[in-house]
Formats: sequence, structure tokens, C-alpha cells
Amino acid sequence: MLSVLSHSHGLELVSHHDPIKAIDTARHPSFGGVARVAVIDDCDYLTKATWSRIEKNLPHAPPTVFVACSMESIPYHLRRNATVVKLPRPAPRFIVEGMRVLSRHLGLDRDESVIQRISESAQSWRQAQYSLIHGIELDTINREMVAIKAQPAQILNSGYSYSSCHPLSVLAMASHNGTDVVDALMIHSQAWEIEGMSDLSRSIIETLRADKTDSPPYRKRIIKGGTKRL
Repeated sequence: MLSVLSHSHGLELVSHHDPIKAIDTARHPSFGGVARVAVIDDCDYLTKATWSRIEKNLPHAPPTVFVACSMESIPYHLRRNATVVKLPRPAPRFIVEGMRVLSRHLGLDRDESVIQRISESAQSWRQAQYSLIHGIELDTINREMVAIKAQPAQILNSGYSYSSCHPLSVLAMASHNGTDVVDALMIHSQAWEIEGMSDLSRSIIETLRADKTDSPPYRKRIIKGGTKRL
């Protein structure tokens, strides 16, 4: 689809295994003077460090397209201002035929029952391809997106298992509204010292609940001779 659209608008697609390289290359027109569009592919597998590098380059980046199987793979603060294009799920019979051809072409010799299961579960051609080649099923559920500022209240109200807000913002709101956070706070304090404790801490914090979700008040205290609002 990207190839067809770019060709119809006289644009050239640029992709690279390093997203920053794709962005840098797309900043300049081609040798023939054709404008370029950066394509960041396989966003489902990008690390937090890579996303951080991408965010630093986006303010001055050329037109950029993010391709992912699951919309949750794209950080919320990036996708909330983006134009989201969701391709319809291909018919299972087309997936079956396509995976049979791909299996023969790559010499995978996948069993027909495997191809049938892929056709029933895959939500896109990309997911079907990954499932066939690597034997995995990607999470493509498009969950409700909650803004970072609203996540603490969402967690305490009814739960939200895909939070990206700071854990202390949840703990502060929970404590202010009468929830016992001693155990969760103790585990969070060890997140930087013990490997894997950070993930455990976030999982526990996401189980906290409160009857109210009033925001804790700001308070002032003296820090290094200055008055800071906390």
C-alpha cells in the first residue's frame, strides 16, 4: 500500500534496519530530486532506547511512517498526534493461499494445519508472515488508549495493565485516597537495585485500587536554598 501511495504522489520510500539512518537519509531528496518518506518498519520489536532516539529526531524529521502489527507498539504520545491507518483484515482464504506459496518459496514445508491456524488468528498479512516464518503469534489487540496523565486514576479506578506513567504518580494518588501503599512502595524502592524488580513493581502497582481518585495536592519545601513546587 505504501509503495502504491508513494508512487502516485511522486515520493520515494526509505527504510533501514536502523530507524535513525532511515530518517537521516529521507531528509535529503533522491539523486533525481524526488522527495522521500522515512519508513520505520517492525515497530513491534523496537526497544525503549531506540524509541528514545527516534523521539529526539522526530522534531526535524521528514514525513515518517510507522509500520506495526499492534498499535500499542507505538508510544501513546507519538501516535496520539499521528494519522492512524488501520488496514482491514484479509480474508482467511487469501491468507491460506498466500502462506502456502510463501511456505513453498522459502522451503519451510509448513503443515496444512499450521497454515489453517494462522489464517484463523492472523489479523494482517504481516502477522501471518511472522507466524509462518518464526512460529509466533503477535499481540495485535488494539486496546483503549489512556493518556499518561490519566493513567494513575484509571489504574486505581478499574485497572490498566499497559501503563507508562511514573509509578510514584500512582503511589502518591493511591496514598492520598486512603490506600495502603507500604508494600508496593518498598518494592518500588528496590527497583534500581535488583534485576527484574522494576517489572514486578509496576505489576504490583497496577493492582492497586482506591474508592476515590482525587489528585494529591502540591506541596512546597526548601531544596538547596530554593523554593521548589513538588
